[in-house]
Formats: sequence, C-alpha cells, structure tokens
Amino acid sequence: MNNVSVMNYNYRRYPFEYFLDSMVRLGVDAIELWAAEPHMYVDDLPESRLRAIRSEIKRRDLKVVCFTPEQCVYPVNIAAKEKRLRERSIAYFKKSLDVAVELESPLLLVVPGSGFYNEPKEEGFKRSAESLSLLGEEAEKAGVCIVMETRSPMGTNLVNNLGDLQRLVDAVDSPFVQPMLDTVPMFTAGENVEMYLQEFGEHLRHVHFCDGDGKGGSNMAVGDGVFPMEQYWDTLNREYTGYMTLELVVNRYYLEPEREVHKCLERLRAFTPKAGQSGN
Repeated sequence: MNNVSVMNYNYRRYPFEYFLDSMVRLGVDAIELWAAEPHMYVDDLPESRLRAIRSEIKRRDLKVVCFTPEQCVYPVNIAAKEKRLRERSIAYFKKSLDVAVELESPLLLVVPGSGFYNEPKEEGFKRSAESLSLLGEEAEKAGVCIVMETRSPMGTNLVNNLGDLQRLVDAVDSPFVQPMLDTVPMFTAGENVEMYLQEFGEHLRHVHFCDGDGKGGSNMAVGDGVFPMEQYWDTLNREYTGYMTLELVVNRYYLEPEREVHKCLERLRAFTPKAGQSGN
C-alpha cells in the first residue's frame, strides 16, 4: 500500500487544494499530477502559481511521483506530421520538464502521439522517436525520467502493445526514456502484467493500476470492471518496486471523487494479506 499513488484527474470538478486535502484524509502520501485546468496548465502557469502549488503539496507532506501534463487532446502531438505542431508539442514538454523539476517529480509521462491513420505507421513512428530523442536529451539535463505507455488503437496508431513500446524505447535509446504500464491498454492488447515484467524488468518505471470493461473503455476503479486486479496486484507486489497510480477517468467518478478513491484503497487493502502470505 505504500507504493500506491493517486492521480487528481477525477477531482477535476473540485479545487486543487481539495484534492490535496482529500489525500491527507485518505492517508495517501504519493500523488501523480495530471496538469490541466482548473488545477494547473503548463502553458498558462505563472511562477507564483507554481510556487504556491509546490508549497501546498509540501505543507501536507505529500510527494509527486509522476508529472502528467494533459496531452491526449489537441494541440499536443509529438508525432504530428505538421512541423509547426510537432515543434510546439516538443516545447510544451520542455516546459513540463521544468515544472517536474520544480515539483521534485522524478518522472514525466509522455504519450507517443499519433500519425495520420491513412499514412504508413512507420512515418509517424519515426517522428515520435525523433521527438522523444530530443526530449530525452533535455530530460537527462533535468535529471527527470520520461515514461511512456501504450494506448488503445483509438488513442494512437503507433504504440498499441508491448512490442511497439519496446521498439520505441530501443529506437530512442536513452536511459532517461523508459517504459511504463497502463493495465487498460495492456488488457485491450491481450497482454498481462507478467509479460511486461519479463520484457522490461527493472526498466519498468511506473504503473497505472486501473480496472476496465474489457472493451478498451476508460480507466475504472479497482473492482468496477472485469480485469483480474487481485492477480495483477499480487504479481506486481512480488516483482515491481515502483509506484502504482490509481487513474480514474470515468465521468461518474467526478461526482464524489474521494468516495471512489476510498473504495479503491479498501479493495486493495483486502488484497494485501494475500500478497503478504506470498512473502511480500
């Protein structure tokens, strides 16, 4: 349970400080920051607001384990065919690295972007790798590791499975650009946690630990979907030492976000004795 972190995405209808207070009430000390308004947005973040955010986090003895700027909708796409859009996206992530440093986050999440669906996959893949190579150089200077996850075919045509992710990591070839696991696109691709651990081992730097409907839908609270979450939990407890973030993005979770996170935590605690019996 000490390796469970919580993302603020489902708190988007509440003030940022409410999210932080909720983490204190729930006994969570590690957070993953989804950076979008009304909480914070990288391209519209005055230095005074950033300092205030850092102060509020530290005042509650919380720590940021991953910084995840909004990037799944327009206008951010590191694999864009249009040079103007691609360069703007790279600049956005350079700013995000600066914010990650300020918030003392060791990780910055960057998705691979997408090419046009009527062009060869390799063209978009090459642009994504080139952009990530540039960002990897900046990440090394900042001392922050970029982590990348797979996405469903609805989200990208470039990195949909473990093999795609490994190929992208190899193409970038930087110790500051590493793989992570999101259980939803993993399940959609017909893969499992063991496969990720076997392929990436200690290079697997982060996990989004979410349930799902099995049809490629949005990330759900633990126990609300059909995934074998207890099996995932036991496997990760045996072989993985990083953080596992609860990333809840289904619309109904916006109404009472603290209740939904509490529900997840209680279900994970119910799994924990079994993990303890296996020597963890």
